[in-house]
Amino acid sequence: IAGAGAADQNCRMTRAVIAQEPGAADLALIESARLQVQQLLDAGLGDDVAQFCGRVAQMLSAACDVSLAFVAVPDECNPDRSMTLGAASHGTPVDNFSYRMSGSPCALVYGSQMRYFERDVRALFPDDPDLIQLRAETYLGLPLQSPRGTPIGLLVLLNDAPLPQPRHAMELLRA
Repeated sequence: IAGAGAADQNCRMTRAVIAQEPGAADLALIESARLQVQQLLDAGLGDDVAQFCGRVAQMLSAACDVSLAFVAVPDECNPDRSMTLGAASHGTPVDNFSYRMSGSPCALVYGSQMRYFERDVRALFPDDPDLIQLRAETYLGLPLQSPRGTPIGLLVLLNDAPLPQPRHAMELLRA
């Protein structure tokens, strides 16, 4: 995958951000994240998974103030593509879309671990036309797994500038 060396360096930075001891402000952000996720879960799935995923994307994009948040799953008809079940920008729903996995940061995250590319994500993944179109600067992705540990999808945050509060965003995704 193009940009793999730089991507590994960014992963080391992710581990450094995660490993930092939380201060009082971080603990307040973590508690805020947990409350936001609990409110979303209390609202429930309802009768439509897509509606739930849309609410998740809305909540994440608003809480983290990002240009795009989405929940995606592999396209069963094309293994090199994923499709969103919910997407939002700055708290406003946007149309669902599909995208190519190969050459994207999502390919590194799916079935693996959380990845945070603090900056220059377009340069790290030059073969991903969607990152260029979205003017993405920052990427944060979390793999989703079934209760048995089988990979089932991704939660992703993209922004056109570095995340203002990356620890808050990471905690929201993990909650």
